[in-house]
Order: sequence, then C-alpha cells, then structure tokens
Amino acid sequence: MASPMKRIGAYVIDILIVLILVQLLSMCFPTSAKTNKQAEDYLNLVEEMVSNEKTSDENMEKLESLSYDISKSGVVQSGVAIGLYFVYFVVIQTYNNGQTLGKRLLKIRTVDSKTKDKPKFLQIFIRSLFIYSILSNTLDLLAIIVLNKSHYLSISNYISSLYIIVLFICFITILRSDRIGLHDKFAHTLVIDDEEEEEENTKSKQWNDNINEITKKKSNPRLKNHTSAKEKK
Repeated sequence: MASPMKRIGAYVIDILIVLILVQLLSMCFPTSAKTNKQAEDYLNLVEEMVSNEKTSDENMEKLESLSYDISKSGVVQSGVAIGLYFVYFVVIQTYNNGQTLGKRLLKIRTVDSKTKDKPKFLQIFIRSLFIYSILSNTLDLLAIIVLNKSHYLSISNYISSLYIIVLFICFITILRSDRIGLHDKFAHTLVIDDEEEEEENTKSKQWNDNINEITKKKSNPRLKNHTSAKEKK
C-alpha cells in the first residue's frame, strides 16, 4: 500500500498541475473591464479587512456581493475548469493504468480493491468526486446559474464547508493502518506503491523458486543422492 506521504505528495503535484492548466486556459477567455474592476475592488477590500482598516462586519455584505458578481461573470471559465478536472483526474487516470502525472512521478497507482487490477471508469469517477472538488465545483456552478444572489451566497458557503469537511476526513482516513481512505471505501479502490509491489513480487518469486527446487529434490532421488555426494566431497 502507498504511504500517506506519497499519496499527499501526488495530490499536491496534481492540483498544482491542474491549477496551472486552468490558469493557461482562462487566458483564452478575455474578461471585461467591469469584471477586472470587480476583481480589483474585491482584492482591495480583502486587504483593508486584513489590515483592520475596516471591520469585516461593515464590509462583509459588499465582499459577498463582489464575490457573486465575479462568479456570475465567470460561468464559462468555471465550466471549462470543471471539464479539465474531469479529464485529468477521471479520464486520464482511467486509461493510464490508474495513474495521474503526480502518481506516476511518485510511482503509485489506484487499483480495484478486490482484483488489484486497473479500476473501472465508475470507480475512478466516484473517488474523484470526493477529493478533487469536481462535485463541489459543479454544484456551485449550478447554484450560480439557477439561484439569485442571496440564495447562492448561502448555498455556496454550505457547499464549500461540506467539501472541506469531506476532504479532511479523506486525508485523515488514509493515515490509518490499512491506509484506505473514505473515497477508497466508496469506490472499492486501493492505492498501491509500485516499488513495494515489485519488491514483494521478487521475494515471492524467489520463495516459489526455492520451494520448487526443494520439491524437485524430494521427488527425484537421483538428484538428492547426487547432491549428497557432492556435499560429502
């Protein structure tokens, strides 16, 4: 089984790769001057609140309003980002022997918990919903499209909080002795270490070879006598 450090390391690498790709893709969708002004106002307001120049109570409503406006204007970009997450974490991992780039670099992979073979598409999809924010981002996108500002802001906070809680539980559960996370339980998957698997297979092969050699000697008296004669010499 893959160690928690390798799994977390692969996760961080993958998230960084996807964030870079999302940033590059977002350049293909030029933002309006109004959206740029809203983003600038949002950052300035956050800086003011952090530096305590203005209290958060006085500006929270304005901050939430700016957040909604920015999210509303970025619906297309959000949809593209979700699609990229899906392709990278679900499609590529399904057809690349249970590995993302991060997993490949750290020599770990996802397998079916019963057969230890490459997992099916549905298994990868289920586990990805938990830990790669595909589900939470999709729900947030649907909320910004369907709901008004007040309802969206309430629902969005619940979605974000729920995602953080689920992600925390997933990371905590891989620290257990069996190293099976909550997402692995639901998807019936495991994450194995290729280096450990190779070492175990080598030991198993050596063990089997030794057993076969001993069996041959026992079943062949001539070979046994020849071996004994050589030992006497």
